[in-house]
Amino acid sequence: MTSIAEHPSASTDPFKSHLVALLSVYELGPQPGAPIPKYDGPADWQTETILRSLATIARRMWTAEGVVTEFQTARSQLRRQWSWRRRCSTRDLRTLPQTTITLSPMPRRQARTR
Repeated sequence: MTSIAEHPSASTDPFKSHLVALLSVYELGPQPGAPIPKYDGPADWQTETILRSLATIARRMWTAEGVVTEFQTARSQLRRQWSWRRRCSTRDLRTLPQTTITLSPMPRRQARTR
């Protein structure tokens, strides 16, 4: 089996080379500042359709990944809140020793005279 670099048509088709570069970027997921390669080779209606479809798929994928990330963040925050509430439930508060706190009035401060 020959490698991709040894295959004679691997480097001669500019659209396939572009697709390899584009899919490599898409595989990494949304990376802020990562440049999306632009195709400037020979084009026809098929290449335009493929590029448009890939852009739509990538946009939907990145949107879905963002929603999943937001969901996971919200879920972990809720778990922390519920964990805290379980530790501080009213049942636990009833088991604390009863103490009496007596508040005495604070002495008034006298106004300063000059």
